[in-house]
Amino acid sequence: MEDLLIANLKQRVFIKNLIIPNTNLINESKLLSTLKSISLTNPYYVKQFLEILFQNYNNSELNLQDEFYEFFIKILNSKPIDSNKLDLITYSITQDISIDLNETPRIISGQGTTGLRTWEASFYLCEYLYNRYNNSQIDNKLRYGLELGAGTGLVSIFLWKLLQNDKSFDKKLYITDGDSNLLENLSQNLKLNNISIENEQIKLQRLWWGIDEIPTSDGNKADNIELIYAADVTYDISVIPDLIKCIIQALKLEIPEILIAATIRNEQTINFFENCLIEQQINWSIVSERKQGTKSYSTIWYSPETPDIRVYRIVKY
Repeated sequence: MEDLLIANLKQRVFIKNLIIPNTNLINESKLLSTLKSISLTNPYYVKQFLEILFQNYNNSELNLQDEFYEFFIKILNSKPIDSNKLDLITYSITQDISIDLNETPRIISGQGTTGLRTWEASFYLCEYLYNRYNNSQIDNKLRYGLELGAGTGLVSIFLWKLLQNDKSFDKKLYITDGDSNLLENLSQNLKLNNISIENEQIKLQRLWWGIDEIPTSDGNKADNIELIYAADVTYDISVIPDLIKCIIQALKLEIPEILIAATIRNEQTINFFENCLIEQQINWSIVSERKQGTKSYSTIWYSPETPDIRVYRIVKY
């Protein structure tokens, strides 16, 4: 339970949604170290948490280390960070893989893009890929992948770390987004996770659906890409026609599999996406689904209000 609290704090779970374990189960030194680290970018969040923690200890017979109170005094005057300011968030996708990201978790759209925060479908796609990998349903010698609409880059960074478990083969990931301005933040997120942007196995590039072409080696065949993956790219009806064009191009290039994780915020939008797939005679299926309110057994936190999430699998007939 304590590890879950640490993971939730690093993810900036809303204070009201935090589950604080019994005070006698808390490793105070570990907790204080975590709070000091978080305070470097978001001291106000730490201040809010400490106020709740103090109440819990006041209601128990245990005493909290004096260092907590001394630290609280130092951040007492902190204010909420500007919603447009980047915060350093850590997502613990599995017990073995955590990812640090610069993002604006409290803003839906900023600087003309939705790509400055991580969306829930990204978590679910990571969990799906992890389960497939562990169950050997996905070839553990997956060499070349491409992400559409990468945003903060969470899924690609996770997949890269996952593939690093097998160092017996070369691999390459294309991390793409239609917004060139996001690529700078993407490169910073790679650095945060000790992934060199000079690495020839990682390629950041703009890919504007319907305008930019999927990377090819000879103009006719994709550059050995075995998997295209994307999360939360069906957020609005207006973007779906160009997404469909990109999917059609990928299938023509004989890319064997496309995975799209979609959060069902609007039935009309997702129905439009599915109808477009049907009209274009694209072979698709729903291979995994998370229902709203489903209890999470991982260290990743989903808001109780998170709508249903589906993973669509697209393959050539």
